[in-house]
Amino acid sequence: MLVWSDADVAACLEVLPTYDEDGDCYSYVVASDGLRLELAVSSFAADVALALYRDGVEAAVFSVRLVGCEAIRHVTDGSGEFLEFAPAECFSGRYDDSVTIPFGFRLAVKPSIRISLFSKASM
Repeated sequence: MLVWSDADVAACLEVLPTYDEDGDCYSYVVASDGLRLELAVSSFAADVALALYRDGVEAAVFSVRLVGCEAIRHVTDGSGEFLEFAPAECFSGRYDDSVTIPFGFRLAVKPSIRISLFSKASM
């Protein structure tokens, strides 16, 4: 089960989501500096799909899908504000938001769209 807050994601991305007819899939679209970020979160299936497009280019320049994503964590620290996404089987039990995510990818939209991989062990 995905542990996340749709309000935290909307606050970080500064856009409101659209929903599918079942209310399970949340879709966020952010456009900035010739880039369009599309993020889809299926809370029941715990799947996250992210695609980044450049204006004028039909195919995504970057895309990733996390099947069985365990958590989305909204972080604000000295390096800025971003979302951290945990891949499947990242924790020995259910994620409870009391520990940091040990590895995954980060997404930020301020001051510009940025996607990065991270590992707490290498920081």
